[in-house]
Amino acid sequence: MLINWVAALEPLTRKGWYWGMDGKIKMSVQVQPHDTPWMYNPVRIEGLADLGCDCGLLTNFHNLVFQKNAAHSFCMECYKVVVVPETLAQVHKIAEWQGSLKFACKVGAERRSYVQRKWGAYFYCRGIEEGRERYKMVREWVDENLGKDIKVFLKRACTEFEQNMGDSDKWENFPRQDELEAEGHGLFDVKAAPPKQGDCVIHHVWDVWDDWDKRNKSPITYHEEE
Repeated sequence: MLINWVAALEPLTRKGWYWGMDGKIKMSVQVQPHDTPWMYNPVRIEGLADLGCDCGLLTNFHNLVFQKNAAHSFCMECYKVVVVPETLAQVHKIAEWQGSLKFACKVGAERRSYVQRKWGAYFYCRGIEEGRERYKMVREWVDENLGKDIKVFLKRACTEFEQNMGDSDKWENFPRQDELEAEGHGLFDVKAAPPKQGDCVIHHVWDVWDDWDKRNKSPITYHEEE
């Protein structure tokens, strides 16, 4: 073994994971995330099916295996076009559009304390070139449907990784990263959750958006700009 996997993955065993008799670590119960602010287009991120996991497992590699000092090699080629809608109406409009697309994307309320935006929409891409092409497509749609003042940008991988590792153009691999990833994937016995959200969860997301919008209204002001 390259590392002490039992020690590294101990935080998971405190959350219901367990080491099976076959020597692999498993989830005791696999559930659909329900208390979520995100509406997902039911298309899996390209390449995840072949990898045999989902983003949750890749995050566990970052947090536990690489000790927040590196991102999984799959994540290193993950790019996201980000749209920053300003109103709930725009969020609903993006959600409707995303439902017609043939690639992975999501939209919802930015409840994460380290993201200084009220709303966010994400369009997943593989590699920088695909990201640049998708940026052009999304920018054009936003200009025509939401307005040219709506912010759109292209970023690499998860915001959480940037919080831990700094600027994404300076990320480096963990020592023996390829070997660790291969060994780790042989130890995890997990099934990727289906990308389609249930109707009850979708209804809940709409209510989350309504509540988020009410609690984050801009105040009425009583002065004129100079």
